[in-house]
Amino acid sequence: MIKNKLIFLFLAGALLTACSDDEAPAADPKAYPLIIEAKVYTNYDTQQEGTTWTKPEDKIGVYVLKSGSSEVVSPHANLSYSPTPTSYDDYFQPDQVDAIPYFPTTGEDVWDVAIYYPRQETFETEGMVPLKLDKQGDMKASSLLYGRASSLTKENTVASMRLAPALSRLVFYFRAEGDITAEQLDNVTVDLNGLPTIGSFNVVEGRFSADTESVASFRMRTSSSTDATVARTTEAFVMPLGGTQGYVATINANKLPDALKKKTYTIGSSIGSFERGMQYVFDVTVSNTGYTIDSSSSPIAGWEEGDKISGEGEEAQS
Repeated sequence: MIKNKLIFLFLAGALLTACSDDEAPAADPKAYPLIIEAKVYTNYDTQQEGTTWTKPEDKIGVYVLKSGSSEVVSPHANLSYSPTPTSYDDYFQPDQVDAIPYFPTTGEDVWDVAIYYPRQETFETEGMVPLKLDKQGDMKASSLLYGRASSLTKENTVASMRLAPALSRLVFYFRAEGDITAEQLDNVTVDLNGLPTIGSFNVVEGRFSADTESVASFRMRTSSSTDATVARTTEAFVMPLGGTQGYVATINANKLPDALKKKTYTIGSSIGSFERGMQYVFDVTVSNTGYTIDSSSSPIAGWEEGDKISGEGEEAQS
C-alpha cells in the first residue's frame, strides 16, 4: 500500500511539473538584438570629437566574431548597415531586418564586432579589402576606416565604436630658416622608397598584408597646413606592416643651392615601426647649413577624452 502511494505521488509530481513547463512562457529568441553605434573620425584634428553620419549611402560592413578570435559567427559576415537618418544619434541600422544578429537567450555567447568603411558588396577573397597605394594623388584608400568592439553579451548588446583610419599617415612639414626662404621650398617633392604599394586589409583580423613584389618608389601628394610657418606639406597613406627597415624618403628641392637640392632620409632612423591608425610627422627645417628633421607620432583621429586605445589602435572597452 505504501509502495502504491509513493508511485502515485511521483506520477502526480511529474504531471504537475510537466504542466508547469508547458505554461511557462518561452524565451523570445529576438529579445537581445545586436546594436551598432559608431562615430566616425575622418579628420586629423586631435581635438575633434567625431562625426555622426546620416547619409544612407555611407554604408559600413559588419562582421560578428567569436570573442577574441577571427571566427565569424555564421551567417553574420559583411552585413550591410546604414546610418539612421537623423542628426542627433550615431546608430547604424541593418539594411535588411532579417539580417539582425540576436544573442542566444542562454547568455553563453560572447561576441566581438568588427566594422569597416566603405563596405564592399563582394570580395575576391572574403574579408580582404584590396589596396593600391602607388598613386597617392588619386588614392581612395585614405577613406578606409575600421573599428572593433569586444566582449559583447546579451547583457551588453551595444557595440559602441570609433571608426578611425586604418592606414598609417606620413606627413612632412617644411620650414625655412636663416638665409633660406619659404619661396625656395614651395615646390619641394618627397619620394618614398622601399615600401610595398599593393596589398590588402583583413577586416576580420584588422591586419594588413602586402605583395612583396610591389615595392616601388612613389611620390607623396601635396597637402596644406594652417600653420603659417610651414612652407610646404606633403603626405602619404601607407600600410602599417610593422618594421620600417629599408624605408627611405628622398627630398628634392630644385630651388635650393646645389648642396641642398637633394636629401635622403632613412625613416627607420627615427620611427621603428608603423601602426594602424597612427600619424607620423616629420618636421623638416632647412637652413643654409643643411636639413634638421624631427619626428613624432600620434593617433590620426582625435579620440574622446577617457577612451583607451590599445596597441592595435582600437578602442579598448573596459
